[in-house]
Amino acid sequence: MNHVHFDADIETALEKALRENDLVPGTVKVTVNCGSVILTGDTLWNYQSEAAEETVRQEAGVASVHNRIHVESQNLITRPNKKLQAPFNRQPKGEEDSTKAANAGLDGEISNGGFKS
Repeated sequence: MNHVHFDADIETALEKALRENDLVPGTVKVTVNCGSVILTGDTLWNYQSEAAEETVRQEAGVASVHNRIHVESQNLITRPNKKLQAPFNRQPKGEEDSTKAANAGLDGEISNGGFKS
């Protein structure tokens, strides 16, 4: 039963270390069992999850780390957010047909730079 107190000390130290890391959001939670650390919660970006894992690996008493953090940005690839797509799907006001109406023509001579053809 001695490891229970030890685990509680590790967990307290890890919670403090995660709070002090500006890259790790407060949604990341940590639990410790026999020196084995489990990270859970949600982050917006993968770098935040990696920062949490790196932070806990550096602490004394950590035997292993299981990163079970859910990363939201991974879902943007398979299930894009409509709010993120909206700016790319809009047409500027009054310019709906501007691409169809424009034709350009060039007139003149092109120099070959003095080279013989």
